[in-house]
Amino acid sequence: MSHFSLFTKGSLNTLVFRFCSPFVLSAHNIWSTSHIVSHHVHTLTHDDLQDNYPVKRIQPSLPFMWFHRFQHVYIWIVYLFGLPLWTFADFFASIPTLFTGKHHMRHLGIAERLENTIGLTINIFITILLPFFFLKFPHALLVCLCSNIPASLMTVIQIAVNHEVPETQNKVDPKNVKIDWGAHQVLTSHNFGVNSKIALHMSGGLNMQVEHHLFPSVHYTHFHAIAPIVQQTCKEFGLTYNTSSSIFEAVKKHYNLLKANSKA
Repeated sequence: MSHFSLFTKGSLNTLVFRFCSPFVLSAHNIWSTSHIVSHHVHTLTHDDLQDNYPVKRIQPSLPFMWFHRFQHVYIWIVYLFGLPLWTFADFFASIPTLFTGKHHMRHLGIAERLENTIGLTINIFITILLPFFFLKFPHALLVCLCSNIPASLMTVIQIAVNHEVPETQNKVDPKNVKIDWGAHQVLTSHNFGVNSKIALHMSGGLNMQVEHHLFPSVHYTHFHAIAPIVQQTCKEFGLTYNTSSSIFEAVKKHYNLLKANSKA
């Protein structure tokens, strides 16, 4: 819905996404800014708001901090709680916008600011706090962990390996991108399990990130039909089509990148 690929009418996608966003991850306006506008346009550059710096240092051109030397170890714990941490981060990001009206490059109206904060508050209440109102603390904590840890691990790891592997590094100047947009998306994206229907549907198309970044408004069920055309075009223009045979190979590559960038 947020990529306008579920319904043929853009306004209907936006309406349903705004209604569903309090129950999924983020608020409509914050997600649209950080993901649709920033990440999809400025992938793996210093303007990419979703590289999670300084929690982890994926781009070697970003400043090194002392704790990055342990990132290949601690980041897996962060991933276990990735979804609630992401929601909390967006919630705290929404608070200043109530007063300033600005969220990075966007100016938000009063209704949009309230929608962000209220929606994220509802999300936190439903996904984290609700069990604690009805169960004893140990049981509520167990329910919360059993719900959020598997969901976080599955989602965040699949997102991480989409771009954060050695093959996507040093393909563009992160400070001054002077490259064709399509070539930029191909070189900075990474697929896994492209021939697997299980990987396609279990990831919601995240496993075919090259195709998704080239055609973000196309529903993921069409990616297997698009992939051969993309691969042939990459050969024609001499572009590397970054891919791994499985999610396990992709995770290993991601670990190697974290390890490589854990040094100053």
